[in-house]
Amino acid sequence: MSHHTPQTHYEVLGIGPYADTSEIKIAYKARALKTHPDKNGGTAKAKEAFQHLVNAYEVLSDVTKRKSYDQTLSWFSEPQSDQHPADTFTDDEPSPWWNGYEEQVRRLEEMEEQRRKRELVEQRIFREMADQARRRMEERLKAKIQEVKEERLYRGPVWN
Repeated sequence: MSHHTPQTHYEVLGIGPYADTSEIKIAYKARALKTHPDKNGGTAKAKEAFQHLVNAYEVLSDVTKRKSYDQTLSWFSEPQSDQHPADTFTDDEPSPWWNGYEEQVRRLEEMEEQRRKRELVEQRIFREMADQARRRMEERLKAKIQEVKEERLYRGPVWN
């Protein structure tokens, strides 16, 4: 049985070589959830796959380790052309760096939508609390005004 093991840390995480730290972190978290040994029967193969993921994240999330690692890769050692590495793939052969990109974008959009919904709920709750506080203050003010009116009626005019 032939099993293709990704050759680079970038392929392990499913990102491109120009991914920033937040993209690396998102890709790591997404893949860690899918490949964690506890979710995959705890087999040796699952543990090995997860360890590759952890190693890739540890290298790529550390600026110094990443720079050293990048220098060992062919696309960073000596440029063969002015062409960006991602541009070397055709539509028939998609770039391995884009694996999971659509999923990451979808998740980010979902997270943004959830954040907006939470914000709207928080705004509504704040308005309701402000309205309740305003109504209580109005009730207290009306009660105080009524109290003053009744006291004046009982005492008579203020100037006496």
